[in-house]
Amino acid sequence: MKKTVSVILPLYNNAETLGRSAQSILDQTFKDFELIIVDDASTDGGAEILERFQDPRIRVIRHAQNKGRSQARNAGIDEAKGEYIAFIDADDAARPTRLEEQVKFLEDHPDIALCGAWAEFVYPDGTRAECRHPTDPKTIRKTALASPPFVHATVIVRKETLKEVGGFDRTLKMAEDYDLYLRIAAKYSTANLPKVFCDYTVHAGWGYRCREQWAKIPVRWRAMRRYGYSWWNLPFLFTPLLSLWIPQKLKLHFRKIRRGTEAGGPIDTPGGKIKICEVIESGGGSGQQAIYICNGLNKDRFEVTLIYSLRPDSPNYASEIQGCRLIYLPEMVRPIHPLKDFRALLKLWRLLKKERPQVLHLHSSKAGFLGRLAGLLAGVPKIYYSPHGYSFRMTDSLFFMRRLYYALEWLASRIGHIVAVAPGEKAMAQKLAGRRPIYPIYNAVPDPCATPRDEVRAELREPGSAGGAVISACGRIAAAKNPEAFLRLARRLIEKYPQIQIQWIGGGEKGEVEKFLNLALRWGVSGNLRLTGWLARPNALEELQKSDIIVHYSLWDVLPNAVLEAMGLGKPTVVSEAVDSILDEKTGLVAKDEQELLQKTCRLIESPELRKELGEAARKSVREQYSLQRMISQLEALYLQ
Repeated sequence: MKKTVSVILPLYNNAETLGRSAQSILDQTFKDFELIIVDDASTDGGAEILERFQDPRIRVIRHAQNKGRSQARNAGIDEAKGEYIAFIDADDAARPTRLEEQVKFLEDHPDIALCGAWAEFVYPDGTRAECRHPTDPKTIRKTALASPPFVHATVIVRKETLKEVGGFDRTLKMAEDYDLYLRIAAKYSTANLPKVFCDYTVHAGWGYRCREQWAKIPVRWRAMRRYGYSWWNLPFLFTPLLSLWIPQKLKLHFRKIRRGTEAGGPIDTPGGKIKICEVIESGGGSGQQAIYICNGLNKDRFEVTLIYSLRPDSPNYASEIQGCRLIYLPEMVRPIHPLKDFRALLKLWRLLKKERPQVLHLHSSKAGFLGRLAGLLAGVPKIYYSPHGYSFRMTDSLFFMRRLYYALEWLASRIGHIVAVAPGEKAMAQKLAGRRPIYPIYNAVPDPCATPRDEVRAELREPGSAGGAVISACGRIAAAKNPEAFLRLARRLIEKYPQIQIQWIGGGEKGEVEKFLNLALRWGVSGNLRLTGWLARPNALEELQKSDIIVHYSLWDVLPNAVLEAMGLGKPTVVSEAVDSILDEKTGLVAKDEQELLQKTCRLIESPELRKELGEAARKSVREQYSLQRMISQLEALYLQ
């Protein structure tokens, strides 16, 4: 008679645990199943134990000689009468609702061919740790070669799918289940349910683990050659062998720490403040946001410490911090520097072990990677990371380096949670983190309109008037801000409006500033160009107020402070497509290329009505969507949850 589920249990010399494993299936809340036990010529008395079970749902297949796990499982599949095939081994045990919830999931999702779940690993010394694999199909497909995506004893798969891929490879003695899942994931959508459905027994012997890891190498190689997995997975071919040299107790320690960083629920802080550590490795926009957070958090509820570093060419932004502890960490430099990075990691770990914060919030890429790793090792309960622009988007880096940055971000995204500072950043973070929650808390600025705009400048002067209009860019002179594109724009504007004034508010490294000024001289714009150098925020705001149009044609800045400040002052802006804060033709103008940048800047120069309309809409947008009060209240709620 046809069944909904056929559970396959291969048996070879597991008499001690067979009873527990079989009983865990018989006790399922889902009843429409058959349990097929394939006795692969056991010699330890397993056959006698099978005779004790008198349940009609059990069917036993006996082999006269041992054929191996692949053939034993295939024999069970051939005899199965169920629509779905579930697997379990004789030394594992299923939780009571496993079949019920997995069958319901497959029936509700006909596009999913295979469903697994999380498991609890049981070690020989009795310790336990949860194993949490990715849950969504895309992430499983991307990470399948980096690490086996399923725990075999939690898998349930459609029988027709097994028939189409040919079942288990009979030639494989080990890693045969991994090979099967790679073949299925290459053609079909698969998923894991985010719930523990199995107690999985870990075989801790070094010799067994060594053979198992070696067996996965040809399986991975074949998957890249035959099943369409990307050759970018080639580094994962041998990396699992490194895990052989990591002691099981250390792995268990990491798993327990990770569970702690993913635990939900309110933080228990009886009679004291919640300790927050903010970490930032450089200044710029991300440093300014860290200042706003440190100064804005309620000091009656939070005890805030800022761990920071400085760029050589940047002003000391930490001097603006009020009511917080400051810890300077000079080893945490922005460029990759293996020795300094390792020293920074050690110092961060020691600081976090000493400070014992309940919340760790990291800002920008270097601090984000080192800080998440240090927070994991130190056992910080809650870890959050705000990228402020992912490093793998930096087009001035080599392609190989961008792929390396992406791989590092993907690995680190398994630790803690990402706080996206812009809509575009949220979309990128979701690709890295899979189904792990992303918290969208966007960058913000204080209301910059302490002095009404009209008291500083009444209206934009006409292009032909004495002095001309002032077109400004604001920020660091660096590749991200695309200063060469700004100078090309300046050259074309000066040709059309000779009296126009061009201004760059900010500074940069000595070499970048010299290159910028030399290029301006060569292109004949230096006579109309003013470079302010680094300014304190009030002075920078004054320069923005004196400007008529703000241009920010950046390459990868997602939500720059300068644009938000300009919008808050009611200034019309022209930005690149990388910037998230501007809605084209509503709160500013967005240019797809440099030709459009020129056209839209000229359009603003020549249209007082458009300037006024976009400026007022931009000011309203900042007050409603990018207010500092909103950002602080959202972060406080996140830290407290």
